[in-house]
Amino acid sequence: MDIKTGFFLQDGNAVNVILGFVPDHLELNIGTDNADDGITIKWSRAMYEAGLTDKYGQQIAADGTVTGLETAAKGVKPFDSSGDYVNVVSPIPGVGKKPTVVQTWATGITPTARSATAIGTILRPTSKNGRVYECTTASGAIAGAEPTWPTALGATVTDADSNVWTCINEEVVRGGGKGFTLGATPNTDGDYCSFVAIKSDKDRYLGDAADGDLSLV
Repeated sequence: MDIKTGFFLQDGNAVNVILGFVPDHLELNIGTDNADDGITIKWSRAMYEAGLTDKYGQQIAADGTVTGLETAAKGVKPFDSSGDYVNVVSPIPGVGKKPTVVQTWATGITPTARSATAIGTILRPTSKNGRVYECTTASGAIAGAEPTWPTALGATVTDADSNVWTCINEEVVRGGGKGFTLGATPNTDGDYCSFVAIKSDKDRYLGDAADGDLSLV
């Protein structure tokens, strides 16, 4: 079993809290230094995965009122950004290379072109060729056929929808993290949030209480 505790100051936006695991049970206490206005949120991974109406947790107000949380913005959901990333040169001076998530070519992706502050969408061709491609000019979502990808570093190709892709070296790294996301609604800039997160060694289904067969065996 793994138990982690922590705290942070909120900024008014949804926040990803990296723990190294997605918790099975989570309790958060949120509020200012006024004990009368704090709230508690309790969340269960089992309830989330069961798809219950209030799968994003239950909020307990200072007066004891319990409210089911029916949207991710109001409560908690699992966070897992682990996966393949690629190192590309950041357009931000002095940052050097920055890990960016790799997507595979598919219709429905909205490419984001490189700007002064953001890395563009990074794609890997459907047939791997040892290169990845950064969107350096974006015109909209990808809907046409996959282009013929050049393999010379720095070479560009324009797809059927006028998005321009620049060939870069595929320096793939494993990255990301696991934890939970606390939605924006309970986040107030400057408020204090403390939490206890628990990850069990093994899930145990104890049976159906209606059948009287609950057991720890």
